[in-house]
Amino acid sequence: MTFDARYPLGRFTLDASNAMLLAFMSAGSGASPLMSMLRTLAHS
Repeated sequence: MTFDARYPLGRFTLDASNAMLLAFMSAGSGASPLMSMLRTLAHS
């Protein structure tokens, strides 16, 4: 499996009511918003 890393692109919101599988990847300053989304999921 391979993937390309690019600049931020798309919508940066999390719909916790959507029951699909999610995969999160981050590096550097992207870890902060990622942790925020994971905390939101954990408390919903």
